[in-house]
Amino acid sequence: MIMRNTLREKLVAGSPTVGTHFLFADPDIPEMIGDTGLFDHLLAL
Repeated sequence: MIMRNTLREKLVAGSPTVGTHFLFADPDIPEMIGDTGLFDHLLAL
């Protein structure tokens, strides 16, 4: 199953996007952040 690229759709439509940075090595952290539905993209530093 191919998932929709909602970030790309928003960028093409000219809609604003919201992202965040995080500094955790635990792979569960981005999953939990993504599950909130509050952000369009994440950046791991």
